[in-house]
Amino acid sequence: MSVIRLNEIPRKLNELRAVFCLGQRAIPFLEDVFTFLEEISPLMDEINASLRESTDKMPHARSQLESVTQATELATNEIMDLIDVLQAMTQEARADAEARLHDVEALRQADVRLQALLNDHLDDPDEALLDALDAHLSERQATYEALETHLHAQVDSFKRTRDSLNQILMSLQVQDITSQQIAAVNHLIENIRTRMYELTTRLNDRLSFEDTDFALAEVEAPSTFDPNARYDHSPDRQAQADDIIASFQTSGGGPASQDEIDQLFTGGDGLSGERASQDDIDKLFGGA
Repeated sequence: MSVIRLNEIPRKLNELRAVFCLGQRAIPFLEDVFTFLEEISPLMDEINASLRESTDKMPHARSQLESVTQATELATNEIMDLIDVLQAMTQEARADAEARLHDVEALRQADVRLQALLNDHLDDPDEALLDALDAHLSERQATYEALETHLHAQVDSFKRTRDSLNQILMSLQVQDITSQQIAAVNHLIENIRTRMYELTTRLNDRLSFEDTDFALAEVEAPSTFDPNARYDHSPDRQAQADDIIASFQTSGGGPASQDEIDQLFTGGDGLSGERASQDDIDKLFGGA
């Protein structure tokens, strides 16, 4: 048994020599690895600091975007209020012009009846008097026609003004589109912020919610928005609005449904309410 063990000594020595040779070859590689880790450590610290700085700035970016949305909404509401006033004034002026048209027509018919009565009841009419009366009535008829032409032009002008104001109102849907796009951007920023916080936590285990202004608990509840909302200046928008208002006026029911409003401003079945995909954020940061 001892002979066998003595015979194994050379083999064991050879194996030990191979281990030392491998160690001699591995030591330079390990030294390079350690050197690389020493060099990359400051870089990782810079990345960590950069991520934390970017994460801290994101709430301010969201706040600025929300301020833009609020300012746009306020300005849009003021414009719409002014347009409502102008529409009311235009409608009142148009109604007054149409009433004047009826008055002119009534005067014309009264002159026609007066001329007929004079012709029928004068036993021995003076030709000169009749000629003067006809000339006077003809002049009045010409005046009536001029007034009617002017009033018709005013009515048409008021109608075009109303249509233009309605088009402005429809064009203001750009504010709704802008709000939805900003809401989508805010949601994307919040997702990126969450992802960056997770990365920062992995890079620095000492980082906690108390170390930064960022806190997941502060994330607002998801809002409904359409990230693919686009401005559409199609004339069908006004037709849809007219149909909704007409159906409301004829039915005498309550206010228009939310689905009808969504269809008016999206041209589809309403707002999709889809949130930006978390998978897209993960891919952006190289996650699984």
